[in-house]
Amino acid sequence: MIVLIAGPLLLFAPQVIVSYWPWAITPFNARFLGAVYVAELFCLAILFTHNRWSPGRAALVVAFVFTFVVSIASLLHLTSLAGPRRVALWFILYVGYAALTFGALLLYRRLPAVPPLTISERLGRIMPIAGVLLVLYGAALFVVPGFAAGFWPWPIDAMHGRIYSAVFLAPGIGLLLLARSAAREECLVGGVFMAGLGLFAVLSLILAHVQTGRASFLSPGTWVWLALFAVIGVLGALLIRASREKA
Repeated sequence: MIVLIAGPLLLFAPQVIVSYWPWAITPFNARFLGAVYVAELFCLAILFTHNRWSPGRAALVVAFVFTFVVSIASLLHLTSLAGPRRVALWFILYVGYAALTFGALLLYRRLPAVPPLTISERLGRIMPIAGVLLVLYGAALFVVPGFAAGFWPWPIDAMHGRIYSAVFLAPGIGLLLLARSAAREECLVGGVFMAGLGLFAVLSLILAHVQTGRASFLSPGTWVWLALFAVIGVLGALLIRASREKA
């Protein structure tokens, strides 16, 4: 429900939904969260059309990591949340989905593995390195959010920093999984998420700047942030291309 409804609204029409959000959310944070959810929405579309274990194996791990980290971050900053019903719904959705994905991983763990896709040597070298870097940055955001997010184009408080750590930890772990063995559909799902994240994150910054005029495009930090998500988007495009190559 969050991905399907809240994602597009947060990205393109945050004024419609921010008053119902479980915590106070600024235009930049609202649109960035929307970008993450819209990227996830495209992945869900692929999972629904490829209703098999091959795209779900890595995707379930990534979904579990994402929802688990966001749940822990929300618990750590429980005093920042407001509205008992909204908070309860938030935790039901996130904790419930984390439990659901974890249960599915346990239930289907013995299913036979799908034959892995043969990827290029260059991409095979890039994936584990990129995965480790994303995991390390995600961990830094969770442990020292103020320092790790110091270059972002807008101020990031501790709560949002820890929530955003999931945006890097989850795909980082996904890349490490795919680097070991990846079916064609898994490369497609991972690629679509990362390409979408790169594209929509940049779009979210532009839309928030148009709304507020507060992003400084003269700041080196802003360009580092843009470069970060551009690289994530390019990695996604490489995974999509790999998924389309003939065996």
